[in-house]
Amino acid sequence: MPGWTPGSTEVWRGPSSVSSKPRPKGTAAPPRPASPRRPQTKTPRGKITAVRTYSHAILAWTLARRGGGTVSAAAALGAVLPDLPALVKAAALWPRRRSMTRREFCERLYTGGASAKLDAALHSFFPATLALALSPALKPQTRRVVRSFALGWLSHNASDLLTHAEHARPQLWPLSDFRWQSPVSYRSPEHHGTAFTAAEHAVLLAALARALSSRRSAGT
Repeated sequence: MPGWTPGSTEVWRGPSSVSSKPRPKGTAAPPRPASPRRPQTKTPRGKITAVRTYSHAILAWTLARRGGGTVSAAAALGAVLPDLPALVKAAALWPRRRSMTRREFCERLYTGGASAKLDAALHSFFPATLALALSPALKPQTRRVVRSFALGWLSHNASDLLTHAEHARPQLWPLSDFRWQSPVSYRSPEHHGTAFTAAEHAVLLAALARALSSRRSAGT
């Protein structure tokens, strides 16, 4: 074989033979080649999911649509109101969303500052209940609009109470900071969020289909 002779201590390993001779005593071992470093990867960032304020608005509008355009619009606005501080703050944070995890984004969104206190106040049952209680003192037409607005507002807070396994608001603020966390989440798969999302949007589609069908029937 090329590169190998009988009696040699070399071991044939193909065309590029490597000697198996023992290293002489007193000689240092050759340095090992440096192992290639793994490329450093950034910590994966969580996907930031938006609040589903549209669900509150659509459901409140469909439930109040028999009262007329103004009444149903007031209900939809009342249902949107509690999320307005978070939506405004989310718009301000949105350009920096790639530099933070979803948890960091939510912590900045829902904690600290005047917007957090306003968010807590609007998600409390007290202001909406007070508006509903004072509505009988108003003129009939104004009373209907204010009552519809307050009921839409309360519907938002009630649905949040039942569907917020995380980021729950203090429902009795400012009397108490206690936050009841529901076993069901509107988005988290760990708390039945996938099933709830499917059921939620099925209800929305059914409500919209019924509303459109009623409008077509009224127009004929």
